[in-house]
Amino acid sequence: MSIKIQSTEVLNSDGKATNMIINIGCYTTAELQSGSYDGIGVGSFTFCSNTKTIVYWNGTEWDI
Repeated sequence: MSIKIQSTEVLNSDGKATNMIINIGCYTTAELQSGSYDGIGVGSFTFCSNTKTIVYWNGTEWDI
């Protein structure tokens, strides 16, 4: 059985992702430091527009 979102297959019957696009978000350093984000758990990641890096939440701070 495959999984479809709006008629587009995103996981085929072999369990492999197809046509997958992930939006990880984009925040400035100030937004990340101020806590201007919702639903962040340890291991969450996003793009920092100031440093042009992908950062992750280690439970205490954003790290690269």
